[in-house]
Amino acid sequence: MNWLMWLLRGWVMQSASQAAMDAVRGAAQDSGKASDSAASGQEKPTADEEDTPRPAIVIIAALRIEIAPLLASLKHPHHVQGGDFVFHGGFWKGHPVAIVESGIGLDRARRATHAAIDAFNPQWIISAGFAGGLDPALSRGSLILAENVQLYGTTQPAIQLGLSMVSEPANKIFTGSIVTVPQIVRTTQEKQVVFETTKALAAEMETWGVAEACRTRHCRMISIRVISDDAKTNLPPEIMTVSGPTGSVRAGALVGAILNRPGSVSDLWSLRESALQSSERLSAFVQSVMPMLLPSKA
Repeated sequence: MNWLMWLLRGWVMQSASQAAMDAVRGAAQDSGKASDSAASGQEKPTADEEDTPRPAIVIIAALRIEIAPLLASLKHPHHVQGGDFVFHGGFWKGHPVAIVESGIGLDRARRATHAAIDAFNPQWIISAGFAGGLDPALSRGSLILAENVQLYGTTQPAIQLGLSMVSEPANKIFTGSIVTVPQIVRTTQEKQVVFETTKALAAEMETWGVAEACRTRHCRMISIRVISDDAKTNLPPEIMTVSGPTGSVRAGALVGAILNRPGSVSDLWSLRESALQSSERLSAFVQSVMPMLLPSKA
């Protein structure tokens, strides 16, 4: 990387970090206004850069659909685009929280994590999202708290996340290894190969990037994944082309998919419905974990 690319990369990271702060600052200002209107009517100063509350938790997810119910639970939400990412600031049960949409892939997740740490220096980062099941024993909707994350196709040792919890099979909650892959593991045959190679419970595309950034920056993290398609499920082939890196639908690819295979409409709609159900379960579980990570109020 030459000096110009280094300089441009630094500017983009600074821009993203500033956007992260703007999202939380906006939420704090709205919170202050709400408090003002509920009080005696006297004006109070709004939050500025010095007194903007710093979130103890930052949640990083690739796509909005993965954390939409969690976003809906925030009070005084603010949404700011910064660099390649969307930053959401708000209050959850009185605590400031930041949520980052990183887009799909390891590199995006890594850069989003660095931007969040630059902005907030949080106590915890939660990497959350969907995953494809690899272990045939795990059904759709199962939740995985990762003990470690592997990087598929490399000899690098797994990154240990320091999790100390036990599985609760009766509640479909499992602990174990997950693996970050470079692209969607679509078919049952592909899932079997990855499972036999790694023995990971599930495959996803971002956690290694988050974990690598957290290891470099000495920030604690946990990874929570919900299985949106299990090891016995083939995803429709169109999934590889119709979705862009930020989850947006490529209109041309969608039209082409429908023309080539009319049945893809039904398959993609079913996949969306499954994703919405998975999102509800993921967001509910993340919210059940957050009180254990948040500092107690004085």
